[in-house]
Amino acid sequence: QALGCEGIQNASFDYLQISQGVQNYAVQKEQTAPKNVITTYQSASKIDLDNNNGVYGIPTLLNSALRSYAIFESGASDVTVSEDLAFTLFKTGTIGDADWLSGQSFRFSDGSVANSKRFKLNTVKIGNRTIYNITCSISNYMKVPLIIGKNVLEKMGKYSFDYTTEELTFE
Repeated sequence: QALGCEGIQNASFDYLQISQGVQNYAVQKEQTAPKNVITTYQSASKIDLDNNNGVYGIPTLLNSALRSYAIFESGASDVTVSEDLAFTLFKTGTIGDADWLSGQSFRFSDGSVANSKRFKLNTVKIGNRTIYNITCSISNYMKVPLIIGKNVLEKMGKYSFDYTTEELTFE
């Protein structure tokens, strides 16, 4: 089925499922905390990893609305999304015009440099951890997975991966 609009129109969805290749996005409205809230965590959190041919995906909630699987990448400075995921965030209203930031150049491990568009995510939630005001860059490659970079990893607290049980644990 398809949905189309002509002219300037608004659409609101309580639930929307979008699938393409290995990426699956689910948009569901949830309440968000104020942007300046800093949360401390009293308990550990265990999260089942999604093993996709040896690449482990972690269930992630962006802006309290968009669910996707992410890959932890300690070498990445920012959260990185595909153009498709950024477009989905914009079209579903989970990011708006005020969230866009100036672009930035990034250097890759092979020495190449690419310019990237960037925006602010209000929240990134993994397990019982919610991180606020996160800079996110848009990859120039359509098939890049959601990547959780150092700007989130540094704020997540102590975590470990157990590849035997395929679990991520936050302590």
